[in-house]
Amino acid sequence: HWHNHFNVYSFLARETERLWPDYHRRIRKNVFGNFRTFLEDIASSPTMLYYLDNYNSERGAPNENYARELFELHTMGAEAYVPGTPAPQPGTIASVYHDSDVYAAARAFAGWTIRNRPWDDDFGDTGEFFYFADFHSQTDLKCVLNVCLDFNQAAMKDAHDVLDLIAYHPATARNVSKRLARRLVA
Repeated sequence: HWHNHFNVYSFLARETERLWPDYHRRIRKNVFGNFRTFLEDIASSPTMLYYLDNYNSERGAPNENYARELFELHTMGAEAYVPGTPAPQPGTIASVYHDSDVYAAARAFAGWTIRNRPWDDDFGDTGEFFYFADFHSQTDLKCVLNVCLDFNQAAMKDAHDVLDLIAYHPATARNVSKRLARRLVA
């Protein structure tokens, strides 16, 4: 079930195929644990970072592949999506997500990358998860589900806030429970 829920196509590229054993270990480690912890372990997995191209997401050009997958498949589900970009209504957490939430989440995850540049001393080439602060903008406004994140937060705090918001959202509970029930009944 969880391999399908957090799906990666391991034969898409050499990197994801090579990293499959680590990804499998992460899933097995989290199966009976906390869902929020599970989400972060998958988000920081080099396999997922390669698969959805978040490893090259930078502040000037954030890649929204992972953010969209996070909302649509990993947490809230397609039923909670409403197309468009409404004006934020601070003070309440939105019951659905919009394109603007995906774009803001993509900016929040910019900088989550992989040590995969042997020519760059800042990165190295270990293949491990790496937060590169130069790829992340701490000064642009990021509002997700009507919650605006603070400026100049600590390293990775923007992404952690997004994971907290959606992991504990009622739509996530409904979507994940429904998928688990379908799996168990089948």
